[in-house]
Amino acid sequence: MKHTKYRIMEITDGHDSKLGKVWIIKANPVEVNPIFGAEFITSDIDEDTETFIVSYSDELVVDEIEEVAKKGELWEPDKDEWRTELAYDEKKKKKTLVHRWTLEEPRIVITEQKPLRQFLFEQNADVQIFQNIKTGNMMFICGKVKGLVSPAAAKHIVNLNRPIDIFTFELVTKNDLPPVPYITLSRPNI
Repeated sequence: MKHTKYRIMEITDGHDSKLGKVWIIKANPVEVNPIFGAEFITSDIDEDTETFIVSYSDELVVDEIEEVAKKGELWEPDKDEWRTELAYDEKKKKKTLVHRWTLEEPRIVITEQKPLRQFLFEQNADVQIFQNIKTGNMMFICGKVKGLVSPAAAKHIVNLNRPIDIFTFELVTKNDLPPVPYITLSRPNI
């Protein structure tokens, strides 16, 4: 990021290969004339416009930026909060520099949870546990459902004398990506 001030041109939603659903902020840098000290901003989105990407789940960040834009003020992003990298731009059909919000934390949401016994009954199938040769992850297949086995559950699965009731089936969503089926250890009731 070469500039310290920007005029927000537009904020739209889009898709990113790393984060899934994202906010895309287009902003024009403020150029300062070194002789007169005057500030110049182009009024259209053009080749000087810079792209900022924020995960869709980090809506508060976007709300703050949108508030600056509504007031007609200049936006001064903190350089330490953004990472500049190359990304493929679908519209331009080429790689371009973008700034990604770096303070985001993965948003993990459990969208469905049930005892493993109930899940097996609904699938009317046995569960097969295996290790993925490429990743080393423990995985499962049950009927048409394929997913991951959490590391904690994997430790207990090898002991076949364990009751099935210590396991739970969950659909886990991370950063608004499609849900991933998991077999986990049941959480104790508190």
